[in-house]
Amino acid sequence: MTVRSVIRHADRTVGPDREPGAPGPVYEAECTTCRESSEAAERPTPPEDWAR
Repeated sequence: MTVRSVIRHADRTVGPDREPGAPGPVYEAECTTCRESSEAAERPTPPEDWAR
């Protein structure tokens, strides 16, 4: 068996949409053990509290 790697570079940036009227980010947390998840929120605090 031969192992090959392909590495490609692209000029990309991931970030928030800054257009007027664009929605803000949505925060949510998920347990990696049982897959239960928090409610989605516009602030990071509720999902962080759920995770604790």
